[in-house]
Amino acid sequence: MSTPQFDYVTWKALRGDGSDNIPGIPGCGDTTALKLVNDPEGLAEYLKNPERAQIFTRNYELISFRSWTDEERMEMTSTSPAQDWDGVRARFDEFGFKSITKDGSWEKFFGSFQHLWG
Repeated sequence: MSTPQFDYVTWKALRGDGSDNIPGIPGCGDTTALKLVNDPEGLAEYLKNPERAQIFTRNYELISFRSWTDEERMEMTSTSPAQDWDGVRARFDEFGFKSITKDGSWEKFFGSFQHLWG
């Protein structure tokens, strides 16, 4: 894989990253993002739109792994999820995922997570 010849983080912030659930700016795909990355004045003009600028800023911060401030770190929380496999199975049933909730299939699915909880 070769290194991109453009600012990859800016390009990705414009177009988003579906695999990481980061939506891009509506209407800005690969081609438009590449054009804007290579045209700083055009990018500045494009981001004068407040909605675009807000999406871009959020995405840029997520994708660039910016450093968190001490205040932001203090606001972070974490939780330990409850293990409710019956609830998961019931929800899958509600969604109509019958093939995975059959006894044999469910045991394989459920079993693949057992190592996480010992």
